Amino acid sequence: MDPSKPDWYSRLQQRPFEKRNFTVKQMQAVEGKLRGAEAKKKRAYRRFLTLGLSIAALLLFVVMLPQTRSWMNERIEGPEPPNQVVSPSPTPSPTATVTPTPTASPGSGEPYHFDPAKVRVGDSIGGMRVASIKEGTHGSNSYSITFSATSEPKELSGTFRYTSEHFFFEAYNPNQILFTPAPPSAKKLPYTNSKPFPPAVVLQISPGELSKFGEPGRSGTATVRISEYTIVTGDILEGTTERMLVSAVVQSKLDDPPPLAEMKEELSESLRPLEQLKLSGGKTPSAADAQSVYPWLQAMNGTYNASISALGERIGEKTVAPSVKAAMQGWLEAVLTEEKARGKLEAMYFPLLGGYQFMYSILDLFPPGPIKAAEQPALTLQDENTMLFTVKVIMASGTRDFKLTVTLVRSKDGAWVIRDTGYTPI
Repeated sequence: MDPSKPDWYSRLQQRPFEKRNFTVKQMQAVEGKLRGAEAKKKRAYRRFLTLGLSIAALLLFVVMLPQTRSWMNERIEGPEPPNQVVSPSPTPSPTATVTPTPTASPGSGEPYHFDPAKVRVGDSIGGMRVASIKEGTHGSNSYSITFSATSEPKELSGTFRYTSEHFFFEAYNPNQILFTPAPPSAKKLPYTNSKPFPPAVVLQISPGELSKFGEPGRSGTATVRISEYTIVTGDILEGTTERMLVSAVVQSKLDDPPPLAEMKEELSESLRPLEQLKLSGGKTPSAADAQSVYPWLQAMNGTYNASISALGERIGEKTVAPSVKAAMQGWLEAVLTEEKARGKLEAMYFPLLGGYQFMYSILDLFPPGPIKAAEQPALTLQDENTMLFTVKVIMASGTRDFKLTVTLVRSKDGAWVIRDTGYTPI
């Protein structure tokens, strides 16, 4: 073996090393790709640098623009002349008449605007004096501020609405007179940023003046004089919170009451026939009779709910005629006694302007919540015209089940109708 050329030289000349797989051409191709990638990185860096310098130059131009304009104006117009001292004229000038302006609120240049956090008792704003300030009356960050007239009561004109006395229709302001000042009158009132002009104000009126606004449901126009005005500000306010203490009602004019809706077409389309309960008619109720009562109650209750819901959507806020209530009385007597039907309608219709307002009301046959099953139905004859139905109601959720009790009486046409219902936990 030659020391300058060991045996592994000859070994490399044989397979698998005799032919080189990674050729010179492949090396050149790899080197070219690497150089191209490096060039792309450099070009992206140069573009990023150019964009950054352009944005910086634009911002500098925007900042320096006002100073550049001022410098150019001075170059064109010259420096401002020094203040000159004018000696008073020897001739006395006539005394000028000064017209007083309304006192502005603290920290504000507007005579009718005030900041609830800065105003103080005794401040004069918009011709009214701050009489009292209460914080937190309507939650955190709320103020209730009462203003009183400084000299004579303020006279305001606008429209009014006498709200319904029923809580369902007027959840926040039942049986009250809501007054909306006209724009010229509203501008006479103190205001804040949150309430420039109140959309409505509750009028506090003496009983002797109340008749000038008619009855609940009426509307119209009025001119009143107020001695106090309470404004409420806060993050969350429900209903109408502003109040005005009325010292005198100058004039009021009632609008014509709305016509009463007959709803004949709506009644025929909404009220589905209620299926009557027919039993075998024997002296002793059969097991089939007992089994049939609960499914009848379920089906009848579903028809009632669907009908009342459809009718309520058609009536909306209309004031309906007494004939609508009378028609529903006859509809309900197919499954309820006359007295039971009348009591249900009393909870559904509220008198207003010679008619009624409609409110949805359930039959309240079943316990509240989903029902899983009904077991042990029983029908007991009380007398020849009265039967008592009982059934155990298994609830799908909760910790208690119920015993459902229904008293049935025979109607004139031979069907059985409901006189009383109830359920007790067991």
